[in-house]
Amino acid sequence: MTNRNFKKELYYSSYMDMEGGDDVESIDYRSLIHIITELCDRIEQLEKDNELRKSYDWRGLMTEEDKYALKELFRGFGVFAGAAVILITILIALAYFASGGKPLEPSFEVVDEYKGCDVVRYAPNQASEYKYFLHCENK
Repeated sequence: MTNRNFKKELYYSSYMDMEGGDDVESIDYRSLIHIITELCDRIEQLEKDNELRKSYDWRGLMTEEDKYALKELFRGFGVFAGAAVILITILIALAYFASGGKPLEPSFEVVDEYKGCDVVRYAPNQASEYKYFLHCENK
């Protein structure tokens, strides 16, 4: 509901004739035409907005063939994702069982002796990279 005062906008006036009993009411027709024009402009804008909203409706744009192709595309994505999950699970299981069921630990091995100290070979996480260092006990 509007808060506009149409009586004021239309310059509404009334005159009560006490002698003859002819009461007169009047409005300004230019103001009435302005209000009607404004109302028509608003209706036209609402119609344009409604047409624009309908143009965004995608329901009528897809044919049955398009729907079938989209369904097959999603089905293909699902199969690919399922196969990828299964493959990754198998690879993780193989890596776990290849390690003997226990986490990989670094290995230390005494390989030689130099001036009373042990030469220790260190392999981090059973890699093929070796590091050597001397280990001397305090005596």
